[in-house]
Parts: sequence; structure tokens; C-alpha cells
Amino acid sequence: MDIVFGLPSHPLFVHLPLVAVPAAALAALAIAMRPAWRRRFGLAASALIAVGFVGTVMANQSGQALYDALESRVGDAADRHRELGEQTLILVAAFFLTMVGSVVADHRLISQFVEQRGLGRHAATALAWIGAVVGAAATVWMLRTGYEGTRLVWEDAIP
Repeated sequence: MDIVFGLPSHPLFVHLPLVAVPAAALAALAIAMRPAWRRRFGLAASALIAVGFVGTVMANQSGQALYDALESRVGDAADRHRELGEQTLILVAAFFLTMVGSVVADHRLISQFVEQRGLGRHAATALAWIGAVVGAAATVWMLRTGYEGTRLVWEDAIP
């Protein structure tokens, strides 16, 4: 889906993860700080990062299509933006996996199994904190990627 309403889809698609991923990072921090919230809001936070992950994939694919279409015009100017976009996708995928892992580890059936092994609820808490850190990194990388993309457009590198 390269064109939406007659416009390149990439500038439209980037707004979904730009909202969902930082919001999910804040939610991840909240449920890491208050473990009781993990059972109450963990599924919603995981759904939010799932939306952010899907949006990041859509933005990445549409960005690659736009890069391929404009490659002869932009040359090396868009390479940094593209590289950051690929790194952001990896970070958002890791964020998604840690959030889902934290919620699954905190689920009653899983937590009872883990407690029988002597690990207690530490696995869910550790994954929640890792998710919060990876979510913060994904947010920073997303902002860096967006900055590079904006710089490309506003510095007239893309005609």
C-alpha cells in the first residue's frame, strides 16, 4: 500500500507508531513500578504496543517503497533515515515481546508454574522493567528516525 488518497502512505503511517509506542512505553513504566497494575492494565498495554508494532511495520514497509521510488533523486541523503527506521523496528519488536512476556509471566497459571520452580513473580517484574527500558529506547530511536525524515523533507533533499 504505497499510495493512500493520492499521497505517499509513509508520512501517514508513521503517525500511528509515533503515538502508540511512547504511550506504551509510559504504560510499561507504570506497570513496572506498580506490579498490581500489571494484571489490571497489562493486557491493554500489550495491545497498545501491538498497535505500535503493526504501525511500525507499516511505516517501515511504506518507507522502503518510498525510498525505492525516490532513490534516484535522494541518493545517500535518505540512508541514515532508512537505517534508523530499521533499528527502530527491531527495538519496537523487542519491546512488544518483553511486554507480552511480562503479562504472560504474570498470568495466574504461568505464575503458579514459575512459583513451583522457586522463581516467584520475579520473572514478570524483570520483564516489565526490561520492557520499560526497551520502550524508552524505542521511543528515542523513533524520535531520531522522525527527525532524520523531517530533515530530509524540510532541507529540500526530497523534491
